[in-house]
Amino acid sequence: MIRLIVLLTGVAAMMSAYADAQPPRYGATYGQTTLEAGFEPNPFTVSLTAGGTLDASELGDGCTGLIAIAPDFRVDYRSDGSALTVAADSVFDTVLVVHGPDGNWHCDDDSAGGNDPRIVFDDPAEGEYAIWVGAKDGDARAVLQVSETR
Repeated sequence: MIRLIVLLTGVAAMMSAYADAQPPRYGATYGQTTLEAGFEPNPFTVSLTAGGTLDASELGDGCTGLIAIAPDFRVDYRSDGSALTVAADSVFDTVLVVHGPDGNWHCDDDSAGGNDPRIVFDDPAEGEYAIWVGAKDGDARAVLQVSETR
């Protein structure tokens, strides 16, 4: 019982430190890329396993689901003012958490319809976007999509 209490206390402290980390500095599990305005292919896609053990609701309002400690992917984006969209496609119920170059957490559950999340940055800041694809119930296969609308 004492071990469980110590473990849960450690996880709670890690979640608090995780939410306060600006920006999160864990290496991305599925890699990283630099995308410049007009990138091809559009959308840029990455297959991954969504989910994790951390409760995304600890990050703020609108955040939900379970995410990994490390981001799934990082995008260094160079904008020309075009809208940038981050979305996930899966047969499972997935969520998105993005830590933007503005230092804010952006979250979505079902904006793309059905169980798929989507976050649109209408006037995206240039810089690093750390992206987590989470899941509502356990781990799930998903495709991360980063697209640009001109």
